[in-house]
Amino acid sequence: MKRPGKITIIGGGIAGLCTAVYARQSGYEVDLLEQHQSAGGLATSWRRGEYTFETCLHWLVGSNPGGTLHAEWREVCDIDRLRFVDHEEFVRVEDEHGASLHIYADVDCLEAELVKVAPEDEIEIRHFTNAIRQLVDLPMPHPDQLWLARIAGMLKMLPDLCWLGSFWQGRPRVYAAGPLVIMTQS
Repeated sequence: MKRPGKITIIGGGIAGLCTAVYARQSGYEVDLLEQHQSAGGLATSWRRGEYTFETCLHWLVGSNPGGTLHAEWREVCDIDRLRFVDHEEFVRVEDEHGASLHIYADVDCLEAELVKVAPEDEIEIRHFTNAIRQLVDLPMPHPDQLWLARIAGMLKMLPDLCWLGSFWQGRPRVYAAGPLVIMTQS
């Protein structure tokens, strides 16, 4: 039986670290390259004097113990030792005149705040917040499910996925990048 090859991962953020864990579990030899002196990417903090600068994750999909991805997080970190804080607002932005915009965790509060700040965009704001309400309970298939169960789960999601596709038509898209993975022969 041929042994898996070697993988070089460029980027030691959470995605690169998870990629390294699963590659090692699959038998690959792994080189993980990180430009900073410690891995973790945005999941790190540092101290300067008596101050701690926290640039950690603002949310972690799958952190809920009953969630689909919780078991996967347990494979790559000690998630059960982490303390999660659910803030009323994600962020507050203030301009030079003291006006502020609050991005609330609660969708009803968020909608009210956005309509208060930009009443001329009320139709689009309500379209956006209704999308959040519709997708909040979107069931995610578990990665370990058999292919037939995955297909059945995706068929149940089809109305939401079709609606989501129509929602994004003509809107700007945001793309996220992960680690660069290079496979070589051993």
